[in-house]
Amino acid sequence: MFSKIKDLDRYKQDQKRFRLAIDSVEGDVKKQGQQLLIELNEAVNGFDNVMEDLVHLSGSKLDHATAQQKVYETKTALEQWVAQHVPNIHTENS
Repeated sequence: MFSKIKDLDRYKQDQKRFRLAIDSVEGDVKKQGQQLLIELNEAVNGFDNVMEDLVHLSGSKLDHATAQQKVYETKTALEQWVAQHVPNIHTENS
């Protein structure tokens, strides 16, 4: 069996930090952060679904690689947004 990204403590801490960052800004910057978080969550859900399919159906490695790249790209974009707009945001575990 595998662990879904959305079930991992690191992911939960990242989500908390990202929400704190988004909640600390206003206007278009806030909307941009919210959209990046939506995209990250969609990428994570897609990755988790691909992995579940691989476990159950022996699916394509290409699908796995594509899903993994999407998670990486969307998390990187959100990390860059946080660094630019709210660089000092932290949770107790990050």
